[in-house]
Amino acid sequence: MLKGIFFDFDGVLFDSEKIHHFENCAFMESEGFFYEEQWLIELVGTDPKKNVWRDIYEHAAPPYSYEELIVRRDAFLDSRGRFNDVAHSLFPGVKEGLLKAKEAGIKLAVASSSPFSYLEENTKKAGIYSCFDCMYSGRDLKDPKPAPDIYLNCASALGLSSSECAVVEDSYYGILAGKRAGMKVVAVRDDYFGMDQSQADIIVDTTAEAIAYLLSSF
Repeated sequence: MLKGIFFDFDGVLFDSEKIHHFENCAFMESEGFFYEEQWLIELVGTDPKKNVWRDIYEHAAPPYSYEELIVRRDAFLDSRGRFNDVAHSLFPGVKEGLLKAKEAGIKLAVASSSPFSYLEENTKKAGIYSCFDCMYSGRDLKDPKPAPDIYLNCASALGLSSSECAVVEDSYYGILAGKRAGMKVVAVRDDYFGMDQSQADIIVDTTAEAIAYLLSSF
């Protein structure tokens, strides 16, 4: 019996992965760097401890240190409002689906590799913060996705077993984390970044569809 649904954030609740990608591209262009777009695509859904920015620095070879690159990147993003549009990119039908799940007595959680403050701020702005019973950031864990820890922590916090929980994801790392946690994984189809979603139990077109599927199939 389904008792918990755990959601990734970027690309699942919010159409924010493209926002992050375009902002990163804008930064590279502002610095006059030559870059392959694939370098930045590899930032999507990655383990935060896998420092793709270090690889980007080595490829771009700017006349300053790696540490300065990060400072300049953060200053650039802050000057542009650092993803102010994220809270407005909530996917259609998500709020309604979350409310239906809550009405059915399902425990809900956010489990993302993004910083906790980012998750909290944007779910509050979008009016869905109160829908969730817990929220975890992979930045606070020793072993983030694709390790199963973040999803196992959600289940433990809510007093649930893995067999009672399902995961809604889009990235390869996230899907793998959910499967390693022993949970059913529904992937929201990615037609933009080309992410490998083959390990998911099922692939659907939207997050709203994922919620409806889970509520009707358990």
